[in-house]
Amino acid sequence: MPIESLRVVAVLLLVAYHVIGAGPEAGLNVEYPHPLRLFAEFLVDARMPLFAFVAGFVYAFRPPTLADYGGFLTGKVRRLIIPGWIAALLFSLAGMAVDNVYSLTTQGPIRVMFYHYAHYWFLQSIMVIFVVFGLVDALLRHRHTALLFLGAVAMTLEGISLRTSFLSIGGAFYLLPYFLFGTLCHRHADQLLQYRVWLAALALAAVLAAGWWNIDLYLETGRLSGYRGDLQSLGFGLGIALAMLLMMPRVAWLDALRPFSFTIYLYHVLATSATRRALQALDVTDVWVLFACGLTTGLLVPVLLHLAIDRIPPLRQPVLGIRRRRRPKPTAARTGIEPQA
Repeated sequence: MPIESLRVVAVLLLVAYHVIGAGPEAGLNVEYPHPLRLFAEFLVDARMPLFAFVAGFVYAFRPPTLADYGGFLTGKVRRLIIPGWIAALLFSLAGMAVDNVYSLTTQGPIRVMFYHYAHYWFLQSIMVIFVVFGLVDALLRHRHTALLFLGAVAMTLEGISLRTSFLSIGGAFYLLPYFLFGTLCHRHADQLLQYRVWLAALALAAVLAAGWWNIDLYLETGRLSGYRGDLQSLGFGLGIALAMLLMMPRVAWLDALRPFSFTIYLYHVLATSATRRALQALDVTDVWVLFACGLTTGLLVPVLLHLAIDRIPPLRQPVLGIRRRRRPKPTAARTGIEPQA
């Protein structure tokens, strides 16, 4: 199952979205019915849900027990939260240079680190899920995931959430069904593979039905759906995650980007914004040229940053979120010393 390739696809969609801009007043300043605006808004139910789905699937490889719950959370803080804080603070400092709404002087360090901020809200939300669901899952001994998933879907459709930006808890409610669906798919992978064709067809049907629902809304109103808590959003997000999991082939260049996906997520916005501003200063106005250049640098610059930081051992874990490489233990072959009998 190409789970890591799904993560890279989610990263690509996120980079493209930030190049285009969250609205007509941001990024490339494109409004409906421009194809790039339609692309960005039509796939809104795939971007962050795919990230959450992958996180849930990967979580199920090594779910915590009550005995190691504390170590599980400590590991998540080291690998996700600390790198996220560093990236968010650097982004807020860059915001000061261009005097935008993400500026550190406007937001303040507490809001940058502990409240919904830019795209870093996802890390806070997923950490909340790890804290709460990780404990519940350990107490239940990793059973009843299907019931928890159905409960999360019901809560979403009923609009049950906590409307607070603190730790992006509201985002955790939004991501929870997709996270649990990823966990559920991992725990029932044998059944998924056994009925791959039928389940893939069902997933595609859900994507097509939800997509047509959204297109029909656009034909009526001139805008795609902006509500994330309805059956259309759930059907599209869950369906596309399952369809890609079961049908996506191995793609070499996606595999090549896989080790850099987290760094791209953290730092692509610095490159995309700088590229757009530089090109516009040179009087480059063609939207498609700006999009292509922004997408390219949004991927390339974080990869180069990752390669540079990876060569500095003290920065590897806090900045990139990857473990320090351990030196291999000496063996008889390496030392020339025969082990004692």
